[in-house]
Amino acid sequence: MTYSVVRTRQHVLLLGLIGLVGPVLPAWSQDQSDRQSPSTSVPIQTSQLVTQLVEQLGDARFDTRERATRRLIEIGSVALPALKQASLSKDREMRARAARALRIVFRRDLQQRRAAFLRESDSDRDFGLAGWRKFRVLVGDTPINRALFIEMHRSESELVQAVQQGPAATRSALVQRYQQLARWKQGQRFQPDQSKLSLGTVVALLFAVTDNQVQLRDLEQELPNYLFQQASGMGKYRDAVRRLLGHWVQGLKIESVYPALYLSLFYMVPEGLVPAEKVLEETKVTDTPRAGAVEGPHRYRLMFAIFVTARFGTHAHLDLLEPLLEDASRTPYGKVEIRDLALAALLHLSGKNLVEFGFLRHRPNPTFVFEPNRLLFESPEARAQAIQRWRDQRSRKSSPADPDE
Repeated sequence: MTYSVVRTRQHVLLLGLIGLVGPVLPAWSQDQSDRQSPSTSVPIQTSQLVTQLVEQLGDARFDTRERATRRLIEIGSVALPALKQASLSKDREMRARAARALRIVFRRDLQQRRAAFLRESDSDRDFGLAGWRKFRVLVGDTPINRALFIEMHRSESELVQAVQQGPAATRSALVQRYQQLARWKQGQRFQPDQSKLSLGTVVALLFAVTDNQVQLRDLEQELPNYLFQQASGMGKYRDAVRRLLGHWVQGLKIESVYPALYLSLFYMVPEGLVPAEKVLEETKVTDTPRAGAVEGPHRYRLMFAIFVTARFGTHAHLDLLEPLLEDASRTPYGKVEIRDLALAALLHLSGKNLVEFGFLRHRPNPTFVFEPNRLLFESPEARAQAIQRWRDQRSRKSSPADPDE
C-alpha cells in the first residue's frame, strides 16, 4: 500500500471523527455547565492555556510539541473544540498532533460520559449520547434499558446518531450499514459460528426501523434472522427488545409482515395484532372452497396471522376469522387446511373445548396456542359437522332472543 493511500485513509477516518465530535460537543458542554456552579466553571486561564498549547503543536522544537500534546490530552474534553479546529490546520505537524490528541481525548471523554450516563437517575440527562431521548420514549428508563442503550451505542454510534437526525439520515445510514454487514456476512459464510452479529448491532438496527418512514425491504427480511440468533443471549434485555419490536411491526407493509408475525409470537408482542388484522382484512375468500395449496408467501402470512390472532385477539376478532371457514387451502401441516386453523382459533377465542368439536388430537402449544399439525379431523364429514356446529352456536348467540345476550 502506498504512502498516499495510507494518508488518504487516515484523512477519511479523521473527518469521520470530527463529524462525530461536532454534534456531541454542544450537548455535552451544556450538560457539564448544568452540573457546575459559577465558581467551578472553566476559567479564562484554562481557555488561554489550551490556545497556547494548541499553537505549540506546530512548534519547531520536538520537546515543546510533545509536551503540548500530552498536556492537551490531560486537560481532556475542555480542549475538544480547539483540537477539532487545529485538526483542520494547514500545518501538517499541527494537524497530525491535533488529530491524535482528538482521538484520545474523545475516546476517554466518551467513556466517561457513558459511565456517568449509567450512574444517572435523571431521565432528561443524555450526556451528549445521541438517540437516548427517543430510545427512552420507546422502551422506558430503567438501569437495564440504559445498559442496553450503551451496548447499542458502543456497536453502532454512527447509526444511532443518524436516527437522532431524522428519517432521511436514518435511511441513508441504514442502507450503508446493511451493505457493510451483508459483505461481512458473505465473507464469513464458511464460518457460520463467527457470523453472528453483536447484540448492540442487532438492537441498533431494530431501533432504526421503529420509525415507519424508514423502509428497507432487504433488512425487514433479514432482521428477524438476526433477532432469532440473539434469542438465547437476550436475557434481561428481552423486555426492551419486545417493546422495540412492538413499534416496528405496527408500521410494516403487508408484504413484509410474515417474519414479523413469527417474531410477535416468539417474543410475545401483542402489537403483532396490527399486521395480523391487515392480513385478515385483505384476505379474499371465494364462494367455492379452494383446493390445494395457495402461493407460499401468502399462505404463511395468512397462517401466522391466524396464530397471532389466536394468541392475542379477543371476541372482536371473530368476524375477521369466520370467512376463513370457507378456505380449503392446504397448509404445510399435512392434511390440515386453513379453515381448520381458523376454526381452532375461533374456538380458542370463544373459550370452547377443541376436542369436543372434533379436534381429537389437539395439544396446546406455548407459542402457537395449539399444535398446528395436530388439528386433524377423523373425516371430511367430521370437519363439516364441526364448522356447522360453530355456525349454529354463533347464530344463536347473535339472536336477540338468546338468554345469554
